[in-house]
Amino acid sequence: MGTLLAVVAYFWRDLWQLAVGLRHKDGASIRYFGMIVIASVPTAVLGLLLRPWVEDAIRSPRAASGFLLLTAAALFATKYLTEGNRFSADINWPTALLVGLAQGVAVFPGVSRSGITIAAALAAKIERDSAFRFSFLISIPAIAGAFCLEVPDALRNGALNWTHAGCGFLLAFGVGLLALWILKKSLAANWFHHYAWWCLAAAGVGFIFG
Repeated sequence: MGTLLAVVAYFWRDLWQLAVGLRHKDGASIRYFGMIVIASVPTAVLGLLLRPWVEDAIRSPRAASGFLLLTAAALFATKYLTEGNRFSADINWPTALLVGLAQGVAVFPGVSRSGITIAAALAAKIERDSAFRFSFLISIPAIAGAFCLEVPDALRNGALNWTHAGCGFLLAFGVGLLALWILKKSLAANWFHHYAWWCLAAAGVGFIFG
């Protein structure tokens, strides 16, 4: 939820404009909101279907390391993609489904949600800023859904420490805002693919010590 608040705070102008557009029944706003909904469907379906395997993977450093390699491959691939010329208004339902499927795979540890969804959008020839915006706007229902799914179990099991949760919330919010700012700068500078090196290094550590 700290990450979710960071996304809402960072994109508040986009969210406000979208809300105003929906209220006034603006065609472009309705269409863009529809693409967010379409992207959210495969994310929810995959998240629920893959949940048993995800719970096993979370306990395995080697599994997380393997998925870090997947993230690294997706990030490296963006280096060789030509600059997209499609903007937010050009996102259609096949592109939304593709990005939503990528987000669904990100339930596994080691798969960067932002990394793989932005890579998928760039592969669909969406220009960088539009890919960045769509990736994080579709994260809002995904994060909110995960929160609603996980918190009741934590409360029933008595596993929620409110002090730790509060500290985690504040830290996630602050780091989330900083990460959004850095990520946007990295995309604008065509530096996005360099994050693959971090994924490779982390995967190596996981394979050696996991």
